[in-house]
Amino acid sequence: MGNRFKVGDLEVLAVSDGQAAVPGTFYFRGTTDEQWEKHKRWLNHAGQVEFPFSCFLIDSGGQKVLIDTGLGPASMSGFTGGALLDELAAGGVRPEDVDVVFLTHLHIDHCGNVAHDDGEAMKAVFPNATYRWTADENEWWQEPDPRAATAGPGPRPSSTPRTRSTPLLPARRSGSRRGRTTGGTRPTSSCSP
Repeated sequence: MGNRFKVGDLEVLAVSDGQAAVPGTFYFRGTTDEQWEKHKRWLNHAGQVEFPFSCFLIDSGGQKVLIDTGLGPASMSGFTGGALLDELAAGGVRPEDVDVVFLTHLHIDHCGNVAHDDGEAMKAVFPNATYRWTADENEWWQEPDPRAATAGPGPRPSSTPRTRSTPLLPARRSGSRRGRTTGGTRPTSSCSP
């Protein structure tokens, strides 16, 4: 089960969808095994860096906002996901209870539980939620991929991006700080209206 704590009048449930365990040189490109020798304390017994796919459910008492959805039911290159729904259930949260899903950026390890294939079609995992991300992230995914042999548009998200002035929670000041990717973000919110 996740870790539950309060920030002002907000209740936060920190959960994990799984984890990645990879060599430090894989995740931190340009580093060497020799450089990692002096940082062994940060490695697991197999000599790898572990990263949980952390997600946060913020409950304002009137609205539930899920920040990121993890990798989803997948296992690839040392990345294993699929625990989010069980973690939320252990915390008393059903997918139908989530009002907003906010994605900090659209990498697979942050949006892997947006939709699942039910055998006939892709279905929203959180059926009552509005899915949001920043306008900058949306713009980045609309640009042609410069690495592609024939540049074309990226995937077309089917939801409305969030602008900096749109609050994620009612009666709260909210904003964002630059995230890990070109259009990514780290959401911020005040503890009081």
